Parts: sequence; C-alpha cells; structure tokens
Amino acid sequence: MKILLLFLSLLLSEPGIIFTSSDGVKCRLTARGNCTWRIQGEAKPGAGFNDEGAVQALSSFMGETLDDAALPLRRKGGKTVTAKSPDGSRVQLLPDGSLVFISASGKEVVRIRSIASRDGKTYVKGSLTEGEHVYGLGERLDRVDKAGQKVSLYTSDGWNDTNATYMAIPLFSTTRGGGVFVNSYARSVMDFGSEKAGEWTIELEDPEFDAYVFATDRIAEVLGGYTRLSGAPGKPDEWNYGPVICRYSPDFSLLKGIRSGMKGNTRFLGRGIVDIIKAHCELASRPTAVIMEPWNVNVFSKAPGEIVVADRNADGTLKYLNPEKTDIATRKVRGEGTDGARLRAQALRDAGDYLNALGIHMMGYMRVGSVLSKDAPGFKREYLVKADILSGGKVVAENSSLIPDVYGGQINPDLTRGRAYEYIDVTNPEAWDWYINTVWKELTDCGIEGMKIDFCELMPDNGHEYEGVSVRYKWHDPSVFANAEVHHAYPTFFVSALRKSLEGKVRGGGSFMALARGGGIGSQRNPFMWAGDQLRVFEKLDDQLFAVMNSSISGVPWMTYDMAGYQYAGLKPKPVGVFNPKTSEIDLGRTEAGEGEEVVHIRTSSTVPPEMEARVFLRGTAFTTFTPCVQTHGFVKHVYEFDEATREAYKKLMRTHEELYPLFGKLADEAVATGLPPVRPLVLGWQDDPKACSVQDEFMLGDQYLVAPVLTDTDSREVYLPEGRWVEKATGRSFDSPKSGLTIKVAAKPGEIPVYLLQK
Repeated sequence: MKILLLFLSLLLSEPGIIFTSSDGVKCRLTARGNCTWRIQGEAKPGAGFNDEGAVQALSSFMGETLDDAALPLRRKGGKTVTAKSPDGSRVQLLPDGSLVFISASGKEVVRIRSIASRDGKTYVKGSLTEGEHVYGLGERLDRVDKAGQKVSLYTSDGWNDTNATYMAIPLFSTTRGGGVFVNSYARSVMDFGSEKAGEWTIELEDPEFDAYVFATDRIAEVLGGYTRLSGAPGKPDEWNYGPVICRYSPDFSLLKGIRSGMKGNTRFLGRGIVDIIKAHCELASRPTAVIMEPWNVNVFSKAPGEIVVADRNADGTLKYLNPEKTDIATRKVRGEGTDGARLRAQALRDAGDYLNALGIHMMGYMRVGSVLSKDAPGFKREYLVKADILSGGKVVAENSSLIPDVYGGQINPDLTRGRAYEYIDVTNPEAWDWYINTVWKELTDCGIEGMKIDFCELMPDNGHEYEGVSVRYKWHDPSVFANAEVHHAYPTFFVSALRKSLEGKVRGGGSFMALARGGGIGSQRNPFMWAGDQLRVFEKLDDQLFAVMNSSISGVPWMTYDMAGYQYAGLKPKPVGVFNPKTSEIDLGRTEAGEGEEVVHIRTSSTVPPEMEARVFLRGTAFTTFTPCVQTHGFVKHVYEFDEATREAYKKLMRTHEELYPLFGKLADEAVATGLPPVRPLVLGWQDDPKACSVQDEFMLGDQYLVAPVLTDTDSREVYLPEGRWVEKATGRSFDSPKSGLTIKVAAKPGEIPVYLLQK
C-alpha cells in the first residue's frame, strides 16, 4: 500500500501550511478569519501560488481593497496535523490525504478527500453524509436541493431548459453547515452523489485550484462569508420594487396611439406608452418604472440610410400635433446616423419628461457591453473590444471588433452571416470615461434611470475552443482579465462598473437600476437580476420560484423574472387589421390584405385557453407579490386585457405588494449587512428540521412571512409549518406547530395565496 507522504513538505513558516495532496498537487492552506479557510493549488510543479483569483480580480477592477489577509495559525503535529484559526475553527490534515474542516463548536462540516490536477483541469473530491442536503450554484430552474444532482456551471441561453443557467455561482453549502466557494470564473461541473453515493466532486476547467471553505455550522454564515469576499449586495431604491413594466416590440415605439411592427415573419399591432400607462393606472397599479423596449421612441430605421424622423418647425424645434406632446409629425428622409441618433435622443427625452410628470421612472434596454452610440462625439475605434478569431488553428479575422457570440453554449464564427457584436473595452479607462460622460450622460439627461441588460451569456472565453473555433482577445489592459475567464467575468464587471459609475447621476440623484440577465461571482452587487424568458404555463411557474430561491441561497438576493411568464407555449397570432406600408396606416375594420398590404395580428395562445391563462397569470402574480421586485414583460396578454375578475384580483395583490415596501427596505438593509436574502428557503431558518430542508415550494419573506404558492391547476395545497406559532394572514387562524413540524391542507382560489406569520 502506498504511503501517503502528505506532511513531508509541511513548512514551519507562518501564516500558512504548505502540503502535498495525495494526488501530488502542492497546496497551501491559510486561515482568513470568520471561520473562512483558503486552499490553493499549484497549476504545475514549481509554479507557485497565484493569489489573484476571481474575487481579487473583481475587487481590483472596482478599485476596492479586499480584506483577505492570511492569519497566524496554531498547529499541532503528529500523524494528524491540526491547524487552528484565531476564530476557533480548525482543519485536520489526515494521513489518508483528507482535509477535515471543523467549526468553532467542534462539528465536522466539510471533508475534502483529494485534490488532483491533469490536462489543464482540477479535480476535487469530498464527502457527503447520508441525508445531507446541498444548496447553491446560482440561478437555476430546477429544484432547490442539489443532493443527487450533477450540475454544469456555465451560462448559456438555454431558454426554459432546467439544466441551463443564466448565472453561475460556484458556491455550495450543506445542512452540515459548511460551504465551499471555488474562486474562479472558469466553467465547472459539480456532482453531489449522482455518480457515487456519499461523494461530491468538482471538475474545474482551471489548472490552478483556489477555493474558500467556510467552517461554520450555519448556512446563513456561509452566505455572509461569500458576500464579504465577493462584495456586499447593492441596495435597491424603493421604486425598484415595481411594478416595473416592459413590453415587447412594437409596443413602446411611440408615445401615443398604435403602430405595427414585425416579430419574425409576422406583423403585430403595438400600443404606445401613454395608452399602456393609462391602462395600468386605471387598475390602481401605476407602474414605478417603464422599460422602453425598444427605446428609439417615435424614430426607427426603415431601411439602410432611411430614417423616419420627427418633423420640425421653422425654428428647428420638433413639431407636435397636440399640446400633450405625445404625438409627433413624421416624414421620411435620407439622413446620416448622427442626425438619427440626435432625433432619437430628443424623442426619448420627451418620453422621459412625460413619465417624470407622472412620477414614473424611465429605463432602457440594451445588450451587455453595447457601445450604444458610435456616433457620439469623441468615439474612437480603440474603445471597442478587439480579438483575433481563429478557426482550425488559423486566424480568420484579425484584430476584429466583431466578437462572435456564445449562444446556447455554441460559438458562431461566421462574422458575415452569424451573430457577432461589438463591446466596450472595460479595461480602457479612456474608453470608459467617454462611455459614461458622453453616451450615458446623454441618456441620463434624457431621463434614463436604469437599464434592462440582456444577453449576458454571449461573450466567449479567451482561447476556449468551441467546435474548432476560438477567440484571442487583445484588451487595452490584459491584466484585468488575466485571472478571470471572460465569459462569466465580463458581464459581471460591466454591470458592476456601470451601476457604480452612474450612482447619483440619474434624475433625482438616486441609484441606477441595473436589471441584468446573467453573470457570475459578484452579481449580487447589482439589483436586480432576472431569470430569463419563461413560458406562460403552470408547468413553468415552479421554475420561476426555483430561480429566486436558488439565487437567494447562492448569495444573490436580487432575482426576479417576467411575472407569470414571458411567452406562450404555443403562439397563434389572431388577425385584427390591415397595414398599408405606403401610408403607414392601419385599418382595423378588415382582416384580409389587398395587394401590397399586410395583415396585422395580436398575440394569442394556441395551447392555453383564456380561462386557463387567467389562472396561470394570477398564480404567478400571487407569489411575485411577496418577492422584492414585480416585473412584467413579454409576448403575452397583460393584466388590463383580462376580464374584470382577474383585474380586480390583480389590484388587490398589488396593494399588498406596495404595503410590503417598508419590509423590503428593512430586508435590503439586512442583505447589505449580512448577505442574508429577503426570500429565504425554509432551510435558512430551520436547518435542523429534515422536513423543512426538503421543502421546495415554500419560502420565508424575511423571518416573518411563510409564503406557500399554489403552482398547479388546483385550488388547494398542503403547507408545511416548521416549529413555532403561526397565524394565517387571510383568516387570523392560529396553528401551534411542534418541533416535528405540522402539515395542513388549505384552500386558495386564483388570486389568493396561503401566507402565515410567525409569532415571536
């Protein structure tokens, strides 16, 4: 039997311990305080230890100082070497090569059995105990407990795929109490007993192993340790809680009236901002913010070089058709891009003024890293991200600013016909200064106070080969991404820097709302995230709930979603009128097109009958009410288009949501201070209750409200109440739950939701 010479290379130097793993990897173990330990492994023999991991790269980029100094250790030798931190936690290095992490209370919380490195990857194995539950790994649409699952941590636009993710956080914690955080933006695969019972594994596409282990008894303390390293959650302004409304093109393309626009090969009818706002206000649910998608209000491209622009008076001012300035006379012109951009900005400013007068905040929509306006004064080509594109080992595009996207996990190298985008180079201080003080100054002057930032999963990693194709970046400052894989790091860096740069610069001097789809380590800095485009069917409601709870227990408290779904499971457009391209007029009196005309449609579902859609909508809205952000968007029917009973139920739910604003603010302060999320899986409050640890479809809002959504086509459900005295919010009935817990069956019609208050 091979004798494991684990301790022969043990050094006496403070503050860390250097040892060789059973698989021959030279490692360093250091204590970081607050029951946190760091393990680092050499990429290859003699390479030394690289202290600049993911959180260090993000902290440096943001101009912050990370308090992560190693602390002196007390050590005891022998067959088992014990290292003790000043905080009372300790680690045992066993003769079989295992590292056992023990909390200050004396409880074993994490056991790492081996660390290996081969073929440019790191492989780590650890132990799971029988019945141990596992949580974390970021935004996911599958169940909350990861025990028995194999999970890929790599963002892609999976679109309703429960195995995909828009936000990968390589952090997991267990009901034993401890947690492990892999300090790398690289892709990884983690398995929690699906291949071998009693074992968790990490396969990391990074030859340098760098991880933090939280030797604590409570999962809540793991979240606190993670946020201390990667950044405290940002605090939302009150208006961020919503309702935030966003519509799909062609809606919001003009202030007042109707127009038509294309979605694929179908022409749809669109409503203006004024009409949609009025419809919401009639429901007594005035939105707190409107996302302008698209935000080129009243001005949109018709063909290359041809722009529909606002007509002008003799003195050069815009010509309006009414005193409300909600309608603008238009004419077709052949114009340069700069003129078109200037007129778009004017139209956007008018929209901002209109919304501001109503007390409604205005947001825009963009793709992550979008330059937005190369026509802005002072633009230089070197402000764009540049890269060589390689195919089959040969450069097919040299120093290109068109970066092919990663879509659904695949790369598209065809720069002539495929999807490729230009990005602002965040490593170039001159480019960022131009971006913030020129492009964004104009946008904030127009009244923009936030952005919905889409497609955060597009950028390929540096040098990673996809079907023979790779990207080799040429950053202005290569050191920024030297220790951070671009695919996960760039969107996080961009959104974090954008929000920080625009703090206090928006109308009213408040914070900037960065509503992003996707990211990685550190994404909790930016309220809010959203969980992608889900279908409006009962089968997908639990996906949205799982996305919020999985994010919450991964250190990201600010996750939302398109309330009650973004798109129908089946779309069957319904003809409602005829569009004449020559006159740009819409005839709603007929549905058969003549020569040169096109039929205009509205969105309907071919798979969900109207009465069923109302039930799905209300069930989704009900649990959204008890989360910190109500956001509605999508190619579906919206609340004011439903029947009166549905609208009345919605009114009541939104009144409840507004009444929770003070609680949301209190919980936001708690999240900033401790990393504890507002929306909490039951395990965070009852970690020692096996039943509470297994509950997937209930959550706590703070430590007061237990919320039990109805997610299927039924009017009742079972609710599990952990130990404590509970009062039913709707009826005032009380329930005394013993230590073993209590399960009750309750009724709840659409528009109602079981909610219980914990009495202290």
